[in-house]
Amino acid sequence: MIEKPFPYQPGVILYDVIIGLLRTRETTFSAWCKELQIGESSARNALYGQSSGRRGQELRENVIERAGRDLVERAYSERVNQHASSVAEALQSRLHPRRAP
Repeated sequence: MIEKPFPYQPGVILYDVIIGLLRTRETTFSAWCKELQIGESSARNALYGQSSGRRGQELRENVIERAGRDLVERAYSERVNQHASSVAEALQSRLHPRRAP
């Protein structure tokens, strides 16, 4: 059976997840990119989706793999769920505003 790729949406959440994982390793994005000999701005653009061609997609996959695919998937899923929950709450409060006493 062919496994479907994890459906990452490049952007702030993916970038923040990578940054968070690097902080747990007591390093920075800049230092990590330098260590891996990856251009910092290229890696950032790939994670944000600003570089979405074949090369950008390959770089994004490389960064995710080197950061730890399982950890990135779990952290990303949690962050997306948190965001979806806060969006749903905001929508509910707009649709059903509470009356002031």
